[in-house]
Amino acid sequence: MKKAALFTLLLFSACGGSSPTGPTALNYSGTWRGSTSQGLPITITVAGDMVSAVDLQIRVSMAGASCTSAFKANATAQIANASFSMPITSTSGVSYSSTLEGTFASATSLSGRIRSFSANGLLCSGVFVIGTPVSQSERTFTANKS
Repeated sequence: MKKAALFTLLLFSACGGSSPTGPTALNYSGTWRGSTSQGLPITITVAGDMVSAVDLQIRVSMAGASCTSAFKANATAQIANASFSMPITSTSGVSYSSTLEGTFASATSLSGRIRSFSANGLLCSGVFVIGTPVSQSERTFTANKS
């Protein structure tokens, strides 16, 4: 009887008792700073399991003109399975829009892409250039929690 009780006690201890066995959720909350594949800045703010703000710059080109345009998130995005996807729009007065997708590799490392987009004009240093539609290829980004 004593052997059976000792075996049960050892077995229960080895199994961890009643503690949870699932993975611990990572805490992504905070400010993430990094750069795009164009070497331009990106800042992402996370609160809980939501991406609450995005600020980034993208260099766009059209008809010989090239400008850097600021983009912001249109809404918040929930983080699910360590990933998120959300719409972003330029703040330059011309409606360029795209999608920002990101995946957290760890509690301090994030990478993703800015999907390709197109527009029919370009606002460059206060001058609106109309001509061949702007078509921008996909960009990538990396960021770290600061």
